[in-house]
Amino acid sequence: TLPFEVTQTVDDTDAIGIGDCDFQFVFTPGHAIGHICIYCPQLSLAFTGDHILQRITPNISIHSDKHPLHRNERYNPLGDFFLSLEKTRQLGFSLGLPSHGALITDPEGRIDELLAHHDERLQVMLEAIDQGHQTAYAISRYAFPKYTEAFDHWLMLGETLAHLELLEIRGQIEEGHEDGFIHYHLTADHAEAR
Repeated sequence: TLPFEVTQTVDDTDAIGIGDCDFQFVFTPGHAIGHICIYCPQLSLAFTGDHILQRITPNISIHSDKHPLHRNERYNPLGDFFLSLEKTRQLGFSLGLPSHGALITDPEGRIDELLAHHDERLQVMLEAIDQGHQTAYAISRYAFPKYTEAFDHWLMLGETLAHLELLEIRGQIEEGHEDGFIHYHLTADHAEAR
């Protein structure tokens, strides 16, 4: 968050050579809108940053009603994350070096686990909404019942909003305004299907 001077920018698929190896920049938004991984095909490894972690799931959140790049389009970080996971799967690397935690020795298996985790989380949020109109905070408390610290609540709410955005884009839920609050409810089509 500190001011800094940008001295060089890179584009998706740009590469730099180090020794006999090429290191490609791979744009992987989701955890952060400007997140990149660095892939080396000769070594079959990728620096995965916070995009793929071995033991925990990256935080995928929305913390503002404005797009982080001040665009007029909807901000959908979870949808971006899903696309980025599939993009990194296509690289076919065999070793991931994350920004923290254990090495990733089965990247494809870990990608499958991350996708399954978020699909399950989306279903839990639909269950919460199926009980009646709910605020994002109430849904976050349902989806993350064991967390009690203030910082955890900030993370929970951000993750919940990212999941709700994807559910709304998919046409499964809608938001409504009641008594000064935003409430979420199932769309008529999705309510009938449940």
